[in-house]
Amino acid sequence: MGDNAPSASDLEAAKLNKVTTSEATGEPSEEEMAGFKKIWDDADGDFETVKGLDAFKGSKWHHNFEPKSAEDFAKGVLKGLAFED
Repeated sequence: MGDNAPSASDLEAAKLNKVTTSEATGEPSEEEMAGFKKIWDDADGDFETVKGLDAFKGSKWHHNFEPKSAEDFAKGVLKGLAFED
């Protein structure tokens, strides 16, 4: 080991912080979806209007992505279904 490696006594004296974790479910949370739902609702559900927003300038939308609701739009964006790689 190099000169900067911690000694055994350093490791024993180290304190770990307790943190709360959550398990990923694969589904976006309502908090994550809220912003994208608002974008959809502010555009009165018009996908062409959404695509024209500055926030999505330069984005290449997936040709099969055709959301019909705020929920479809939000889930599609957050799950990576809305844009081409």
